[in-house]
Amino acid sequence: MDVKIGVYQITNRVNGKSYVGSCANKRGFAHRWKKHVTHLERGSHHSAKLQAAWVKYGKESFVFSILLACDSENCLRYEQSALDC
Repeated sequence: MDVKIGVYQITNRVNGKSYVGSCANKRGFAHRWKKHVTHLERGSHHSAKLQAAWVKYGKESFVFSILLACDSENCLRYEQSALDC
């Protein structure tokens, strides 16, 4: 199965902190991760905390993982559930 839609997490392997997001775009998780990396490397990411950690620890300290595959209509609901945990 080619998983493309759902909830993901970007984890800092040094301090264990994470960023949770959702991908409802048919381009998929790989495209979403690439967009995050592009903004982080440019210093223009919308999450100031993730941006600061990226600058401090470097790309090698982060891992992108899929938490849940779901339909696009439920992505935000599941993302919020992951944030609430």
